[in-house]
Amino acid sequence: MGRLYGPLSVLLAGLLSCRAVQAQQPLLAAPCESTSLQMPPCVCPPPAAAGPVPYCAPPTSLNRGLPFAVELMLGQELGVRGQVAPYADNFGAFVVEGFYGELFTDIGSSQALGAGARWLLWGNGLGTCGSLVFGPGVDVFFGLNHRALILLTPSVDLGWMLQLGPCLEWEVGLEVGLGIGVSGHTDHGHSAVGDFSQLISLYTGLRF
Repeated sequence: MGRLYGPLSVLLAGLLSCRAVQAQQPLLAAPCESTSLQMPPCVCPPPAAAGPVPYCAPPTSLNRGLPFAVELMLGQELGVRGQVAPYADNFGAFVVEGFYGELFTDIGSSQALGAGARWLLWGNGLGTCGSLVFGPGVDVFFGLNHRALILLTPSVDLGWMLQLGPCLEWEVGLEVGLGIGVSGHTDHGHSAVGDFSQLISLYTGLRF
């Protein structure tokens, strides 16, 4: 028995030393486990809500005192009309006007000169960049031929005025009137006194 104690002691010491070495080795990480920290995904803020649609403010009183206008007449009055405003404010203007061109009526047609007066009333443009125009007035037209036709013509302008700059506006509209013969003769040689004829024309031009 004494001979066996030596080898058994060596074997026991070897086993104990192997267990100690295995106990000191660190545990391996699981193969599917990630050891690095991942940054959270970037969350972008939602797009800002669209603001209100800009709108054009109606013309202010700065451009209400424009004294002059030159307009092209197209229709039964075919020519040029000019206007001068002796008085104007934020609500309207009193204008004196003159016309030169051709006049085409059921009473008679010829070259003509005209003169008259009109009261222009401004209206708001329903939230747009323009203004409504209402203009009752009266003109006298003189035929420039041997029939000496004279017409008294009450009329109404219905127009739209658009601001182009601080001292410039563009105007377009319709004029409807009634020509009343007060002197002269018709194209057929009859007296024009008391005869009637409509006068309808478009107009467009600049106010400055």
